[in-house]
Amino acid sequence: QAAVENGVTLVDTAPLYLTNGRSERMIGKAFRNRPDLAARCIVETKIGRLCQTGDFDHSYDATMRSVEGSMKRLGINHFSILHLHDPMGFPMDFVMGELGSMQALRELHEQGIADHIGVAADNPETAADYIATGEFDVATVSGAWSLINQTAARRILPEAEKHNVGLIIPTAIERGLLATGELMNGVCYHQRNFTPDVLAHVQKI
Repeated sequence: QAAVENGVTLVDTAPLYLTNGRSERMIGKAFRNRPDLAARCIVETKIGRLCQTGDFDHSYDATMRSVEGSMKRLGINHFSILHLHDPMGFPMDFVMGELGSMQALRELHEQGIADHIGVAADNPETAADYIATGEFDVATVSGAWSLINQTAARRILPEAEKHNVGLIIPTAIERGLLATGELMNGVCYHQRNFTPDVLAHVQKI
C-alpha cells in the first residue's frame, strides 16, 4: 500500500513468487483493503512456471487453470497484462501452437480478460525469439539492459522496435549495485557475479 501511495503503479507478480502463490495473495489482500489504490495500478501476472524447483507447464489447460487461480488469489477478474513466463527449454512450436500456452492467452485476450499479452523470459535470447514472432504487446526483459549490460541492443531492441513491443526492464540497477556504486556486505545479488573490471567501471560511473 505504501508503494502505491508513493507512485509505484506497475504491480508485477506470478504464481511462482513466494510459496503457493503467496505474493498474489498479499497483493490481493492489500487491494481488497484499499480498492482506491487498486484502481491506480497496472496489474500483471504470469503463466507457465509453477515453482522455484523448475516445474513448468506450458499447455493450454494449465494456462487456463493458472489464470483462474491468479484471479482468485488477487481478487480480480481482469488483467492489464498476462505474461508467458520463462518458456526456455520448451519447443517454441508447442508453446505458440493450439495446444500450448499462447493459444490460451490469445483467447483470454479476445474475451477481454487480458488487455495485453506479454512474454517474460530470464534468458535474453529466448526473449528475443518470442518478441520476433510479432505476437506480443510487451516483454519483460531481465538481465539484458543497464549501464553495464547492453545485451538487448543486439536483438531485443531491434525486434521490439520492428513489432512495436513495449519493454519492461526489471534489472536496470543490477540488483542494487548501480544504486550504491559498490557491493554491500550481506546483500545477495541474485543471478549476478560481478568481475573486478565491472566493479571498477561502476566506480567510474
